[in-house]
Amino acid sequence: MRTWLVTGGTKGLGAAIAKTALGKGERVAIAARTAGTNLGLSAEFPETALPVVLDVTDIASVDDAIRKVEEWVGPIDVLVNNAGQGLHGAIEETSDAELRTLFDVNFFGAANLIRAVLPGMRHRRSGLILNIGSVAGFVANPGTGAYCSTKFALEALTEALRKEVADLGIRVSSIAPGGMRTAFNGSSIWRAGEQIADYDGLVHDRIEDLRRHAGTRGSDVEAAAAAIWAFSVERNPPPHLILGQDAIERIEQKLSLLTTLLAHADPLSMNSEDRSR
Repeated sequence: MRTWLVTGGTKGLGAAIAKTALGKGERVAIAARTAGTNLGLSAEFPETALPVVLDVTDIASVDDAIRKVEEWVGPIDVLVNNAGQGLHGAIEETSDAELRTLFDVNFFGAANLIRAVLPGMRHRRSGLILNIGSVAGFVANPGTGAYCSTKFALEALTEALRKEVADLGIRVSSIAPGGMRTAFNGSSIWRAGEQIADYDGLVHDRIEDLRRHAGTRGSDVEAAAAAIWAFSVERNPPPHLILGQDAIERIEQKLSLLTTLLAHADPLSMNSEDRSR
């Protein structure tokens, strides 16, 4: 029996991950920003689920939550950085404040949790960190550039961290879902305060399409959670778990483009003699 801490654990993918782990006999601390929003699973699994108030952007809140979990059952074995928000709007429409707020949750929030659990994991020479990224961390699209930027940054942090702790018994992986049938594109995403008419069409049409189909297309969230749990018990999980046919297709398209570009890349470090061959 392992002890999990799942941020953003009261709805969508986070709730599905928490419920799946609990159903497999694990202990799960279910984190939410406000008290009273995460009581459903704790009522269903009173012995193995713990509701925890946690604001990932507040270091004191992070420390308090981890202390509460450790007082409950001991060290955290699995950290799932799932808490996240989204922002719809063209890059020009996105204010500095909006962009920074998004990074505070999606990137710095995850970094806060990672730094908080790593000392204990290093001491025990064991632990698993799963950062919930996105296909948007590999492929950026119009209208969601701010969100994609946070996921690209999280992807880089995850890759570097995995290499840094590889010899310390700590496993680190990125989960990269495509679209899922949750309310994320509705309740968890806000619209940039400014709207510029020149972005009507491609950008604004895509945003409206995402909002209109929020929760109605994409992968099944319970199936995704089951895949994540199975991934978590692998002895040496790979760097990424890519979830969903749309994620696979979008990443394949990006890889195809990069392969084409590499075929025409110019190795500028070659000297003139080498370049003439």
